[in-house]
Amino acid sequence: DDGSGPQLRQVRASGGRLREISATFPDAFAADWSPDGRRLAFVTKLSGEAQIAIFDQGAERARILGPGRDPSWGADSLHVVYSTGDELVIANVDNGRRRTVVKGMGQVTEPCWTK
Repeated sequence: DDGSGPQLRQVRASGGRLREISATFPDAFAADWSPDGRRLAFVTKLSGEAQIAIFDQGAERARILGPGRDPSWGADSLHVVYSTGDELVIANVDNGRRRTVVKGMGQVTEPCWTK
C-alpha cells in the first residue's frame, strides 16, 4: 500500500523489478493465483462495491468477473468460487457463467477450494 490504496505487485522469487498487476484497479486485495500460474483472481472496489477481477498474465490485463469477495481457484484453473454476502458462487472465468451453490444460509465468507 503506497497510500493510494492496496495494490498488487509481482516480483520474481529471485528478486528484481516490481511489476504492477492491478494498475487498472488501484484498490486491490485478497489475491489468489490459479494452480497453473496463468491467472490471478483478486478483489477490487469499484464505486464502493467489492468486485472479483481476473488478471491474465498472457494478455497482461485484468477484467471484472462480477460482484463478490474472497476468490479461490478450482484445481482446473478455469473456475473460481467466491462469496457475494449470502451466496456462494462458482464462475467459469473464460465465459463468465455463474452458478449459485449456496444461498439463504446467512452470511457466507472466505470459501476455499482444495487444489
